[in-house]
Amino acid sequence: MIIILFFMLSYAIFNYDYNRDFPNGSFINIQGYPISVITLDFKRDIPEGSYKTFKAILPDGWKTDEKIFYSNPIRVIISPSPTSIGNYIIPVTFYDPDYPNLPNTTIFLNITIKRDVFSLNFPKKISGNYKQPIRFQLEILSKEPAVYVIEVSSYNNFFKKEIFIKDRYIQTIELIYPYPANFNTTIKVYPKYAENLAEIHVIQTEVYDNIFKDFQAINYGILVYYHYNYLLQAFISIFYQILNPNSY
Repeated sequence: MIIILFFMLSYAIFNYDYNRDFPNGSFINIQGYPISVITLDFKRDIPEGSYKTFKAILPDGWKTDEKIFYSNPIRVIISPSPTSIGNYIIPVTFYDPDYPNLPNTTIFLNITIKRDVFSLNFPKKISGNYKQPIRFQLEILSKEPAVYVIEVSSYNNFFKKEIFIKDRYIQTIELIYPYPANFNTTIKVYPKYAENLAEIHVIQTEVYDNIFKDFQAINYGILVYYHYNYLLQAFISIFYQILNPNSY
């Protein structure tokens, strides 16, 4: 007894076209993540008849829909648990509940779940003048399309955003502080439906009252923008002090 798998998709990770027969008892290797939606389409017709549906034996917390009947192809959709990690063997049996004499076909999905679905790039230290916004960029690299939650918090600052990320996204964060001091800025990023995968990091933030130190801030990837009047006034003040050293 064989069943033909003519298209398999592990959503946004793999797109395989097998176009070959899988005998009863075959293994299919799949790699995914806790936020994956693993979708497989199977032809329902076999020489002895046609299957109506399937039954999958899933680990705790995993989900599927076995109430789909008469679809052609038979679509098997499996969602891993957000806490899953490692290797799982999932039997999937195709059958027709109205014709018990039709031989069942069982295949085994050998699913490996990895948790490194995304990574972050950001400066380890930022600095700027408390009279101006302090900006930095947060880059998110995702191995699978998903909705992500971005949270950034610091003294007197809080930023939260939900965004669908296909593969890469850059978010500019702006912070404003009421006085000079050293602060910690905490960033937290996670898939919306798998907060247990969250990455949390702390950025050292130096806020000062010195316009000239802002020219050094670019070393930390910071973007600071001043109105031209402020810069003009600063340079006029410098030259005035040089030409009139006893004026103060």
